[in-house]
Amino acid sequence: MARKALIIGCGIGGPAIAMALQRAGIEPVVHEAYATAADNVGSFLNIASNGLDALRVLDAHEPVMAAGVRTPRMVMWSGTGKRLGEVANGLRLADGTESHTVQRADLYRIVRDEALARGVPIEYGKRLVGIEDTGRSVTARFADGTEAAGDLLIAADGLHSAARTLLDPAAPGARYTGLLSFGGIVDDPGAESDPGAYHMVFGKRAFFGHTVDEQGRTWWFANLPHPVAPTGDALAATSPDAWRRILVEALKDDANRSAEIVAMSEPGAPLPVYDLPPVPVWHRGPDGTDRRRRPRDVPELRAGRLAGRRGRAGPGQVPAGPARPRRRLRPVRGAAPPPRRTGRRLLRQDQQQQGRRSRRPGLPRPDDADLPQEGGQRRVARLDVPLPRRLGRARPAGGLRPADVRRRRGARRSWSPGKPSSGRSRARRPSRRPAGAGRASGSPRPSPPGPGPGRPGRRRGRWR
Repeated sequence: MARKALIIGCGIGGPAIAMALQRAGIEPVVHEAYATAADNVGSFLNIASNGLDALRVLDAHEPVMAAGVRTPRMVMWSGTGKRLGEVANGLRLADGTESHTVQRADLYRIVRDEALARGVPIEYGKRLVGIEDTGRSVTARFADGTEAAGDLLIAADGLHSAARTLLDPAAPGARYTGLLSFGGIVDDPGAESDPGAYHMVFGKRAFFGHTVDEQGRTWWFANLPHPVAPTGDALAATSPDAWRRILVEALKDDANRSAEIVAMSEPGAPLPVYDLPPVPVWHRGPDGTDRRRRPRDVPELRAGRLAGRRGRAGPGQVPAGPARPRRRLRPVRGAAPPPRRTGRRLLRQDQQQQGRRSRRPGLPRPDDADLPQEGGQRRVARLDVPLPRRLGRARPAGGLRPADVRRRRGARRSWSPGKPSSGRSRARRPSRRPAGAGRASGSPRPSPPGPGPGRPGRRRGRWR
């Protein structure tokens, strides 16, 4: 006996998953909350190439592509008329399939009629109010008092899903994004002859996008900021002419034809734009336990600096990110100094540990044997060789001062004959003339060696 699946919702996803389950040998039944079909609901939407590839698996991609408009690329514009760039609208498949834009009503009609033609039953007026899971079967209860039993229940009832709430009462609900979405299709005699491209305009007070089909019609949409989500009654109470005036007023200052296109159209009532946070519970197993998925890691924002225009940094918020591990200071061998920042930090810790916070020159530093070696305190090895003459005074008997670290770092930078080094020091590389080579009378003596014996003489960048 074939297993039975109860599908809640007959939008676009419900009939599509029903056809897929039917191919897998599962008997689907679609239950729709509304009493009639949604033949004229919604505006239009973009189906990327991977979505068309999914419809290809169901052998339903050809009528969808025939009803839509090919839109493989997007051109970005500013509200002042400046072209910002061009990007691809999805990837092109190996067989040449590209993204298409289709009216939501046409897409709904195609997948619904295809499911009915394959024998998938669709029942209207079945609003879900309860779910009972016995472990071996699931029973759906509807508002009209009827019930339906099956082996599997799949929720495809949209953004404000009743089945999601019944499955997990603590599931997050849809969030209003602060935007109202308008859309329409208009015969435009002055339409730009650029079919296949979406033109996206970042206007001063609204976002506007449009494309042109091969018949010369302009498909347009606009997103208008609105602080509070309007109710259905408030949307119906505003006439289409009032919405047109509001939208034209928001677009009239942009350097494009957006206001003109809207003035020729009948936008009708807008649709509030919602999004959905990550949902922790996606399904429940036969034993009644929830199968929870870890939600996406949303980075926590902290105060920081963001890269601005022309490389300048501006105030903003950046993700906090994981904590960086502290860099461990390795013992110094020979005359190689510790890194600048790490050496200064640890030297300051040593001074604070011993109660000596002064940075006066010549301050004696306690011997390394007196420093505590436990509790996370690390030792800085002292340099046992004198500094070159050109680097200033010799180090104090107690240890190396931060100023000496900076001078030593400057001495180890790259050097070229006849020019000072790139650091603060003017130390020069020892002469490479062979032994016994003469020197002209009155010529200056070579400077003392900078890097020291046994180490490479020419190094670039920072010491790590």
